[in-house]
Amino acid sequence: MVESFSRVNDLERPLEWEAAPSPRLRPYVERYCGLILPASLPVNFGQRSSPSGNVILQFVFGSGQVCETKYAYRPTATVKSRPNQAVILPKRTAWRVTLEDMTDIVLVKLKAGMAAPFLNLSLSELNTWENVDDIWSASALDPLNNLGTLSVQKRIQSIERVLLNRLKHSDFESDHMVNQALSLIQHARGCLEIQQLASHLNISSRQLRRKFQHHVGLTPKQFNDIVRFRYANHLMKQRPNMSLTDVAHHAGYFDLAHFTHAIHEISGIPPSQMAEIDQQALHVQKRDSDFIFLQAV
Repeated sequence: MVESFSRVNDLERPLEWEAAPSPRLRPYVERYCGLILPASLPVNFGQRSSPSGNVILQFVFGSGQVCETKYAYRPTATVKSRPNQAVILPKRTAWRVTLEDMTDIVLVKLKAGMAAPFLNLSLSELNTWENVDDIWSASALDPLNNLGTLSVQKRIQSIERVLLNRLKHSDFESDHMVNQALSLIQHARGCLEIQQLASHLNISSRQLRRKFQHHVGLTPKQFNDIVRFRYANHLMKQRPNMSLTDVAHHAGYFDLAHFTHAIHEISGIPPSQMAEIDQQALHVQKRDSDFIFLQAV
């Protein structure tokens, strides 16, 4: 899906596009997406995101840069600049991304557990942000360096050629047991005991943890907590009149205290404050569609 620039009150809004992978890459790639922040936009574009377990390949063009804040709901948190070409590992906390000045960004969102074949590395060997050119050869990067001059369709074609070539020559394969565990955790909305999950898969908890760190970049418990957090966040956004006690119960937390602690660990603030900020952001965005405001996704 490609959205063209629109003008309201003589101000451009960011251009967003999104595309699905080809059938061969569908088991590995969740989607391709991108955004162009025009220089005429008088404010920086920011987006608040929840952790998901995805590995993201990022390619940035234009004169601007991409900055990241660890805790999305803390405006005073430390901001760090990302490399223009980066492998971004799964996050354990909610974070905020800001695009500054004229920025053109292309993202490849790989499915949880499916990145190792493209990187040809264990995810446990990588840093939080890793320069793509430190992992891939110059020949692999050559076609990607020119993405900024191509149409969306040509960008996707170029990306897919590189990914298919990486997949063809990779020594790494996805792990069926890890994929099964990921599916079970997601189906249970993050309400699984890891020991029971390991027993169900006829594997020790220690072996399951090692496999997860290798293929997912998170432990089973961390991924389980993220899935439950996302469901609780979904309930708070979609049902603003639901009490936090009811949200905690529906999302599978022991009690309100456990819920508050778990949400604070990932978001950096209590659930009541997080819900209020999200509702304010949604209200502002509906009122003024010119700009894309910070919101949880």
